[in-house]
Amino acid sequence: MKRKALSTLFFMVPIINACHSEPIASCSSTDETVSGMYASVSDEQPSEFFANIFDTSLWPPRWQCGTWSDFHGWFYILSDIGIWLAYFAIPVILGFFLYKKKNADLPFPGILLLFISFILSCGLTHLVDAVIFWEPVYKLSAVMRFITAVVSIGTVFALIRVTPKVLQYRSPQELEKIVEERTEALQRANEKLAIEIREKEAVKMESRLLLESLPIIAWGADAEGESNYVNGRWEEYTGLESNDDENWRKAVHPDDLKIGEELWDHCVKTGEDFIVEQRLAARDGHYEWFLVKAIAIKDDKNNIIKWIGTDTNIHEQKQSEHRKDTFLNMASHELRIPLTSIKAYIELLKEILGEEKYEPVPSYLDKAYRSTEKLNTLITELLDVSRIQSGKVLLNKSEFDLDEMIQEVIEIFQHDCLTHQIVFQGGVSNKIVADKGRIEQIVNNLLSNAIKYSPKADKVVLRTNRGAEHIQVDVTDFGCGIAVEEQGKLFDQFYRSSGTAKSASGLGIGLYISQEIAKQHGGIIKISSEPGNGSTFSLILPLQDMS
Repeated sequence: MKRKALSTLFFMVPIINACHSEPIASCSSTDETVSGMYASVSDEQPSEFFANIFDTSLWPPRWQCGTWSDFHGWFYILSDIGIWLAYFAIPVILGFFLYKKKNADLPFPGILLLFISFILSCGLTHLVDAVIFWEPVYKLSAVMRFITAVVSIGTVFALIRVTPKVLQYRSPQELEKIVEERTEALQRANEKLAIEIREKEAVKMESRLLLESLPIIAWGADAEGESNYVNGRWEEYTGLESNDDENWRKAVHPDDLKIGEELWDHCVKTGEDFIVEQRLAARDGHYEWFLVKAIAIKDDKNNIIKWIGTDTNIHEQKQSEHRKDTFLNMASHELRIPLTSIKAYIELLKEILGEEKYEPVPSYLDKAYRSTEKLNTLITELLDVSRIQSGKVLLNKSEFDLDEMIQEVIEIFQHDCLTHQIVFQGGVSNKIVADKGRIEQIVNNLLSNAIKYSPKADKVVLRTNRGAEHIQVDVTDFGCGIAVEEQGKLFDQFYRSSGTAKSASGLGIGLYISQEIAKQHGGIIKISSEPGNGSTFSLILPLQDMS
């Protein structure tokens, strides 16, 4: 459009200029008259010229110059007036257009204003030319023609300046082709988008059907944690149509509600996985245990999009664990009673024998006593598992010196251990506040494992050091090491490494108990190991929990 408009301007300028090349009629006058007129104006200065711009005394009207017929004269006059009217109308229309489009991004508005001025000055020139037939205002005509010339030349130079820009604009055919190409591209994009939408709807429907087919409760929530879906298993179990906040509160056992709410709010804010065990009310009002898990679906920028969760009924498992714990508790107590009697009788026999040498009776008594100690340790561990799972482990914290306690443990171990040298590298001389018996139990377990699982080595190293925020106890052995894929399972109940299960005795619950005790102190036990290079177990306790 810009190119077409400017091309029209280029075309109109020479046509409009051609309209000014009318013949000048010569007035019939005597030489004396001409000489007199020339003498009167030959010395005229520019200031006098413009001061007398409307002076008509020096020329006769054009009707009196030459021989004009009425038809010729009026034909000339009406033509000039017609040109003037057209030249006046065009700037008015263009000015009205500019006014209406004052907020629009019009191309080259300066050129348009110059063109308006150019056409208007040309029209006024024709109007003055027609007036001269009655009023010989030749000075005014000269001024108008000069103004027209200046505006025309300015328009020409302006057009030359914008020509390179105009040539950069595409033709209507080119623009039409571009529009067609973009329309086709948009249609292809729309078709592709429609296909993607259908595919996503199909995937969404498949996901919904899959969730509905699950035998467990499955649910979804938005990024803010508000429930927006739950499958039919929820209504089948609870009798409630949805699992919104109100219905969820109705279903969850009052004792489990606060913990669940606090953990869910935390997970929604942080994006961490949500895992909690809760009791949910069934249709008839009785409660059963469920394992509730949810994970956050995130975008490339780690922003939460939505949550997907499941509620798995673990009531039978909970009851089995309860029965198992009850059995372990009862069995441990029942075993401890005769075991205590056996130990007492063995000690009594040792006192009766005294210094008498009744070989090999003393050695048999020592072996029997060590066996009862092992059995007592196993029973104690079983009781600890039962207490931990029932939440009945209480910490009896007191102030003690960690290095001193570790040295006492080493002395006892070193007295009975002839295969390994226990090296202690202390670094914590300050006293700490913790359950001394339970921390000693952890060190005993780690030291016992280090000796047990490094039969070909002859040394075990214990180190203690104090950081800015924690106290750490490292127990390092030089045994066979532990594979990476097994390290995460070592703290599970009854788990034993495949490489050591046959070479050492035990139930596989010592590390589980030690880890739980460390957690109750706000700490943790970590492992660093490579197959063939030994292992280091680190007990880490935070200082803030020691005060």
